[in-house]
Amino acid sequence: FSSFCSPMASEETAAATKRPLDGSLCFVAKKSTGGSADFTVPSNGTVSDLSATIAQHEGCQAAQITLICKGSVLSQAMESLQTVHEKGGGGEKVLVVYIVRKPAAPAAAPATSAPTTVNGVVASSAAGGVGAPAA
Repeated sequence: FSSFCSPMASEETAAATKRPLDGSLCFVAKKSTGGSADFTVPSNGTVSDLSATIAQHEGCQAAQITLICKGSVLSQAMESLQTVHEKGGGGEKVLVVYIVRKPAAPAAAPATSAPTTVNGVVASSAAGGVGAPAA
C-alpha cells in the first residue's frame, strides 16, 4: 500500500471522479488524541488492510487500532473499503478516526505460595499434611 494520498492527475479527472486515477481510495485518518495523516489504499482493500497500514504508521499491532467512520465503529475486518468510502461520502478523501489502544498487559505468572505456619506449625503441607511441624 502507498502510505500517503497522491495528488490528482488533472483537474478534469478530479472533478469527474474525485479519486486518484489508479482507482485507489484515499482516507484522512485522524488520531483521537490529535494529528492526522492521509492514506491511500487499493479500492479492493478491506478494513483490515487500512488498520494494518495505520498500525505500521503508528508502530503498533493492527489489533490495537479501532477505526470509526461517520460515527460507526468499523468492526468487520473483511468489510470492503469501497463500501466504507461510499458510506463516508465518496469524495476525494473520506475521514476516519482511529484510536490506538494500549497493548494488552502480559498475563501474570501464577503465584507460588509458601506453606502457612501458625504458631510454628505448618497449617497445610502436601508432604507432611495438616499439623506437621515447621522446618
